[in-house]
Amino acid sequence: MSTLETLLLSQNEKQLSILQEQTHNFIDWLKNERKLIDKYISQHSFLNTNPSDSWEAASFYTIDGLSEIKGKWGSIEHLCLDEGLYLSNRIIRCKEPVTLKSLAVEVKLEAKLSINSEIWILTRGSGVSDPNSAILKISKESEIDGIFIVFGSPIGNDNDFVFFKRQQIPEEKSDPDQELTNIDIRIKDNGDDRIYVSIKLNTFQSAVFQTYCNKFIPSLIENQIMIAGYGRNVIIKGVSIQQKERCSMGIIIEGSKRQQCCNVF
Repeated sequence: MSTLETLLLSQNEKQLSILQEQTHNFIDWLKNERKLIDKYISQHSFLNTNPSDSWEAASFYTIDGLSEIKGKWGSIEHLCLDEGLYLSNRIIRCKEPVTLKSLAVEVKLEAKLSINSEIWILTRGSGVSDPNSAILKISKESEIDGIFIVFGSPIGNDNDFVFFKRQQIPEEKSDPDQELTNIDIRIKDNGDDRIYVSIKLNTFQSAVFQTYCNKFIPSLIENQIMIAGYGRNVIIKGVSIQQKERCSMGIIIEGSKRQQCCNVF
């Protein structure tokens, strides 16, 4: 058995144990958390140098699969430009926590991404080196000339990042030489083992790409949403975080399996 197969087997075993605990306590937890359904945790535009006290920032580095947050968390004010929040080699986190014990959380993000750059979105865990974290990466690569979506967690040796799923997002360019791509991202962390994603590239066709991944460890603690940027140029124009009712698996999995284009934004 390969190292990757061993890691994924361990992930599945850990996942099953916590899923069983969630199922057993779901009704009791929902009684306490139902009042949070549709609550906005954050709703903010970073345009026009508009900072927010509900977010804080730190330095972010990644190399050879290993990522880390450096320095103290502080104000995001120095990152705010006219066109949005400049996030290259930085990470921000929302100060107010979200719960995934019996609820889901929806994150909507408007961003600009240049060639050889990445956006990281963390919806679970305590950080980029926590093996319980759920990480979604969206990268714009020059070698393959495409935009890719990657799901994974830092479950490897020394907590290096291991990807569970990687897919290319179809892109029809109106201008092949365009440096920056405008991206609308909608993530629904279902709170169990699944995370669903819809991505719209504001290019020639403005189509929406949908997918999901079911390899994550459910979280029974409060979490802080984190967003990181790596590479040449990552700009965040706006973000919305809202607690949601957990989706019925049967409905949303069937829709996500098709990975078809449809209007969800």
